[in-house]
Order: sequence, then structure tokens, then C-alpha cells
Amino acid sequence: MTKNRRNLRIQIELKRKEMIQCGKKYGLDHHKTLYTSKELDILINKFLKK
Repeated sequence: MTKNRRNLRIQIELKRKEMIQCGKKYGLDHHKTLYTSKELDILINKFLKK
């Protein structure tokens, strides 16, 4: 695994944790949670394309 892929995996894990915390704090349909989920999707898509 390259350094970029490792960095992406770390970013994905951090964003996933952030999304879970947003969901717990604000609810699953809150705009902050949804925005964080979209950011996570982007990171996952980047990871899968490499």
C-alpha cells in the first residue's frame, strides 16, 4: 500500500468518527451530519479509484 493510500485510509477513519459524533450530537438528518457523510463518500471514492 502506498503512502497516499495509507493517508487516505487514515482520513477515512477520522472522517467516519467525525460523522458518527455529528450523528450522535445533531441527529442523522442534520445538515452537518449529511455534509460530513458526503465528505466521507468523496474520500472513499478516491480510495477506491487508486
